[in-house]
Amino acid sequence: MPMMYHAKLVVQKSPCTACVIINHLNMETLQTTAASRSDFTWEIVEIGHPREVWNIEGLELEKLPAILINDEQISAGNILSPRMLAKFLDN
Repeated sequence: MPMMYHAKLVVQKSPCTACVIINHLNMETLQTTAASRSDFTWEIVEIGHPREVWNIEGLELEKLPAILINDEQISAGNILSPRMLAKFLDN
């Protein structure tokens, strides 16, 4: 059975303007990847208060937006490019 990947994009409910831009760019990367790979799914996890990050398995840094794949954090507070995501998934 092939490996399945599930990504979580962890975002804050009321993000700053810069986070809104980063969120959308990360969403585009995740959507593009999901459209081209049958082994990849993703979801958005929205938190209302910073303390809620402690409830998310695998989240290590309290910097948002964060991306976790199979509960392993691969990105925090930055833009994940399609190339970087593909490299992670293909390793």
